[in-house]
Amino acid sequence: MNDAHVYFNTSGNSPRIISGANLVAYNLKIGAWRGPSGNNGVYAKSQNPATRTETTIQDKANLRKEIEDLLRDIFADIPNSVLTTTDRSTLHLPARDEEPSPVPAPNHGPLALIDKIDHLLHKIRFRDPQNPNTKAKPQGVVLIMCEQIIVNGGQEADERNISTTGKFLHTFNYVEAQVTKTVKFRARYLNGKGEAGPWGPYVQTQVVTIS
Repeated sequence: MNDAHVYFNTSGNSPRIISGANLVAYNLKIGAWRGPSGNNGVYAKSQNPATRTETTIQDKANLRKEIEDLLRDIFADIPNSVLTTTDRSTLHLPARDEEPSPVPAPNHGPLALIDKIDHLLHKIRFRDPQNPNTKAKPQGVVLIMCEQIIVNGGQEADERNISTTGKFLHTFNYVEAQVTKTVKFRARYLNGKGEAGPWGPYVQTQVVTIS
């Protein structure tokens, strides 16, 4: 707020980037925040143990919100065409990227790890191999696509299922007829455009029943 206060009151910046009415309103609120001597305003009273009460703390919170709301109105009124590089740097108003950089398709696949084997249930945990100590997905990744293959063996075709999730854990359920069958899992990342990265490695286990 101090940067804005000094800048708004610098010769040449008003009324170029702030109207006279807004400047008066802003200076009144900043004056109340600082106080006549610069250290006995609403903020100082909320910090000084001798004057710190629930009321002074709430007064500070209310005035801060009023100042922030006024700043939003002021910034919204400034035409982008008049803002210089110095304006943007001082007021912390970065220029909007007119052509946002596209997020590329992920370049690696997640690990599919067996987190839990229970009665007619598998819980699969997804982990980024490049950041194995975090649950977070790589930057730009929105979803995880998981392939589940239930190996039937013999002449019966394997059953292949595809599902997607935004979470790092995913549960698969089975029926009694699938007990002892081998199940394989692998996964890949999807970005916001639905573009898919490469598949990660397979992991496999068996369907079990627990009495």
